Amino acid sequence: MRMFSLTLAVSSLAMALPAAAEEPGSGLYAADCADPAAGYRIAIMADGSAEVQQGATTLAELLTRYSYFGDATPADFLIAVLFDPEASPFAQGADGAPRIEIWKGEAAFYALVNGDPDRRLMSCE
Repeated sequence: MRMFSLTLAVSSLAMALPAAAEEPGSGLYAADCADPAAGYRIAIMADGSAEVQQGATTLAELLTRYSYFGDATPADFLIAVLFDPEASPFAQGADGAPRIEIWKGEAAFYALVNGDPDRRLMSCE
């Protein structure tokens, strides 16, 4: 009888543990934070994968690159979240695969769709 109680307590504890912690740069990014439904919720995981949610659509197990620019990586660049061109929420840019680049701004992170400064998304958190 005691063993059953102990097992039940351990099982309950395991179910209460939090999900994998997200890395810096994770959060909600949108062109207009007043309309978060039009933005992207990005979760960067410690294993190098990412999950991006836009509305009801979630793209999971996406690849990331911390050195997208190679040796020329700027100091304020954080990470690029790479999408499969056939399953991307937007078309690829002229310079490569569709991606969201996350950068360290002066006060908060921001994102660039396909590295395009004209498609800047602000951190809404």
